[in-house]
Amino acid sequence: MSKNIDERAPIAVAFDWASRVTTISIGMIVPGVLGYWIDQRLRTKALFTTLGFGLGVSLGIWQLARLSKSTNKRPDNESDSGEIPKDESG
Repeated sequence: MSKNIDERAPIAVAFDWASRVTTISIGMIVPGVLGYWIDQRLRTKALFTTLGFGLGVSLGIWQLARLSKSTNKRPDNESDSGEIPKDESG
């Protein structure tokens, strides 16, 4: 039997995940938009747009990897079977 580690209300968990995904998405798009703006100002073809979106996607993938790594961690007091070990002192 698995125990729900997150004791918050389901709507709170949903809002937390929505804010994480939104933040990562914005972080992927904003560098490309800024690159486009620089391209318009400097009258270059698509140099900074390409660099911006490349940087944004790279940072987004890095953030997603960090997020998945942090959500896959088990608490220190949880064994491989999913059961919480009993206190040995008493």
